[in-house]
Amino acid sequence: MLRAFGRPVLIVHGEHDMGFPVELARRLHRAVPHSTLAVIPHGGHMVQFERPDDWARHIVAFLAFDEKD
Repeated sequence: MLRAFGRPVLIVHGEHDMGFPVELARRLHRAVPHSTLAVIPHGGHMVQFERPDDWARHIVAFLAFDEKD
């Protein structure tokens, strides 16, 4: 379904996520056209709570880029 979405997709992932290893996020990124992968260093599965400033920076940058389309 994401392959056919046709819009930019942001995948934010913690580098040390043990429940969903980063290699799976990389595979998803390769499979989804127009996707951007942001791997947050020292982050785990709850990266939005563990590294909120890094997480928010990626979200804001992605949304600012998407507005230009």
